[in-house]
Parts: sequence; C-alpha cells; structure tokens
Amino acid sequence: MGATSVENPRAGSSARMSACAQLRAIFLLSPSRAYGEINVAVPLAKGLADQRAEVWFLASPLAARIATRHFPGRVFTMVPNRDVNQVTFWRMVKKYRPNMVVFSELYEILQPRRMPECPLVDGQFLSDLDQVEAALVFLDFITHVPALTEIATCTECASQFGQATLVRFLKRLRVVLPCPLNEPGDVPGRRGMPYRVRRLPLRLEAPVRERVRGRVLGDTKYGSKGILIVRTGSTWQAKLAKEYGVRVYNHFTELLAAYLRGIRRPVTVVSVSDKQRLARDRSGKVRVVNVSNLDPLEYQRLILSADLVLTDNQIGYTLATTIGTAVGGVLVNSYEVQDILQREGYGTRISRIVRRIERECPGSIYPHRIFPLPIDADVASGEAAERVEHFGPEVVRLGRMLSSPYVKIEMYGGKRTAELFHWLLEDPGARKQLHEQDCAYIGRLNAIEDGPTVLSRAFEGNQAGVHTAW
Repeated sequence: MGATSVENPRAGSSARMSACAQLRAIFLLSPSRAYGEINVAVPLAKGLADQRAEVWFLASPLAARIATRHFPGRVFTMVPNRDVNQVTFWRMVKKYRPNMVVFSELYEILQPRRMPECPLVDGQFLSDLDQVEAALVFLDFITHVPALTEIATCTECASQFGQATLVRFLKRLRVVLPCPLNEPGDVPGRRGMPYRVRRLPLRLEAPVRERVRGRVLGDTKYGSKGILIVRTGSTWQAKLAKEYGVRVYNHFTELLAAYLRGIRRPVTVVSVSDKQRLARDRSGKVRVVNVSNLDPLEYQRLILSADLVLTDNQIGYTLATTIGTAVGGVLVNSYEVQDILQREGYGTRISRIVRRIERECPGSIYPHRIFPLPIDADVASGEAAERVEHFGPEVVRLGRMLSSPYVKIEMYGGKRTAELFHWLLEDPGARKQLHEQDCAYIGRLNAIEDGPTVLSRAFEGNQAGVHTAW
C-alpha cells in the first residue's frame, strides 16, 4: 500500500451526477514549465469525466503530454503563435459546442508585457467570447482576482483589451479556488468558491515509510535515528536561475550546514532535481544525496517519509500534499544584501557565505518568495520591517493570500533561522503545535465540496454574482 489515493469519483449525489452529465467543458491549460496548475486541472477534469461530463483540452505541449494520458483524442496542443491557437479554439467551439470554458491562468491580462510561450488571449478573443453561450470559469490558484479587477478599473491598463470588453468578461468569469493552497473557510471580501482537490491527510503505512527511510538513510550513522530532509526544486526555477546568472544553490549545502550545526542527530538531505546538484558538506555535518526527478508515486512516498520538506516556491503544490503528515518549510528571502550583512555583522558564518555568493556573482541575493523571481524591493523592505519577528508557522502566501499552513524560513536569517531549524527538528512541542494547526486546516478542507460539485454549481449559476471576478 502507498499513499492515500484520490477519493472515490463515484461518490456524490445523483443531482451532481445529473448536472455534470450536461457539461461539455473545454479546459484552457497553458503552463509551459510548471506542473502545479496541470496537476490540479487534469484531476478536476477527470472528476468531471467520471461524472459523465464531456471534456476537451487546449493545452501547452507540457500540459498536453500529461492530459493525453487520461484523455486520448481529446487534447489539442497549443503552439507559439496566438492566431493559430485562436483558430484551434474556435474550431473546437464550433465542433464540440461547449457550455463551459475553464481558464487555468490569465497571465496575458495580468502581465501583458510578458510574451507567453503559448499565447491565446487578446482583446479580440475576449470580445468574441461575448458570442459564446457558455459558463466561463477561472481556477484562481493564488488569488489573482483582485489584480484582474484593478486592471479592469484602470483605463490605461485595460486599453489593449478594451476596458468595456474586459469588464464584461470579468462579470461572466466565475471563480473557483482550489484547496489546499487556498483557505477553505470563509474569507471576508474574497471572491470565489473554494473546492477540495483531494482529502487530506495523505498517509503511508508504517512499513512503507520505514522502507523508504531505510533505503535513503541506510545502516550507517545516518540510519533509522537520523533526520531526513527532502529539498525539492522545479526544473523551471533552475533554468531561470541559470538565465539570471544566480548561483545561490552552489552554496546551499554550506548555508544549511551552518544552520544545522548543533543538531544532535545525523542529518541526510535528499535533493530532488533534474537540474540542480547540491555540493557535499565538507564539514561532514550534513550528508547530501542528489537524485533526479522521480516517478510521482515514488516522489510522494519520499516526501511523506521526511521529517522536513523544503521548497523555495511559496506557492508550490508539493507542500499542499504534506499537510498533516510531514512538516513543510518554504525558504524565502525578505531582505536586501546590505540589510543582511548589517544585521549579521562582520565575520559570522552567514555573512561570510553571503559575501562569497555576492563576490562570485554580484546581485545573486535579493528578496524573493518564489526563487529566483525577485519581488519589489520597497514591498519586501516594508514587509520585513513589519514582520521581522515572524519566523515560523505561517498561513499567508505572497503577502496577500490566506492559505494552507506552512513554515516560513528566511534563507539568510542567521541566528533566528538556526533556532527555527532546531525547533522544527529537535523540539517535540514544535511538531505538536504544527500538527494541531494542520489538523484544523484539514478539518475545514474535508468539510467543503469537491471540484465536480463546485463546477456543477458554477455551471448552474447558483449565486454567480457572489462568485464572479467582477
């Protein structure tokens, strides 16, 4: 037996089955490098199909490869040309007569200066959608609706789409909020219907967990009594860091070893990445094991067997699956390099590492929540000033999104970060506190409706005015 599987798709009321059976949905799924949206949208589509809905995809090459495994013959692949993609979409509309169109992202509105790899949306596309009698649905993974409405109220910002056209689109756009990541409970002023992607917690049977840990930790001094930390990194992040010339992870092992100095038990760090390889720890404190990207089931078993899972993506989906099972930590940096060096003073181990990173590649250290994407320096310094005392348990992501719980870890936090690692790995009270926080979230999550049910409600238009983007 492995990790808990997705809940029984046949469960649910006959009313939901009837509503889903009427659905003919096209999913627009264009992520070109990251898997998070894909790993949520495809199971949602499968849930609908299991309830007798008709489902098709217009997807980026990456998303198309994954969707085709489950929907052979129903996936159309996007290309780098917007006109070609629009022609494909309208041919799908003409042939399949969808009554629902699901958007997995709307970055072409949110970031119009960025050229996507698979473009689709422009002002003419939105205008033409006015003639389509279908429910329009947005999977709002990270609370983008406030930004969309702000753009629509700005005459200059909305000009390339046509302000009236954009407002009409947002008034029709029904918003659903995948959970985990989003907070499943009521959030004052938030637009969107939360839905449960899957039930939590995910569990491994004890023998499976012991087998995984035994295979990684072995019979050496890093064996069954040791600490297992799993560090995850997306391929797109590694590629982007290389493009930026940022080499922080060349020094990550040394940085981590500095924080783990004094931990009584031996520590093994497994880094899962096709593109990044962590250096060995010359001090001998941390044993580093580099592995390439794993099969999804093997990867899930590994992270659920860990004492601590580390990521440098504040909205990465991995930690959403560890809630209630393994402690999840997000490595962020809230400070400019000058602030770090001033706080640390001269000669500390962290300051020496920071100076070395900057000397080898100037500009490598800057505020980020999703490495290596920089955040505005003024925003970062303001947040740091307001929240400087807050290291540890957190339920807000990107500075705006009330979400599932995780632990925020400052990459260059010095003594405070060292104390946090010691608390997480050695203090029994830490696991108890975090487990209680996780259980409260899980209770709220498991009480809400699943994706097919919520999409059926969106299709039927129940309370649509409350749950549209405008």
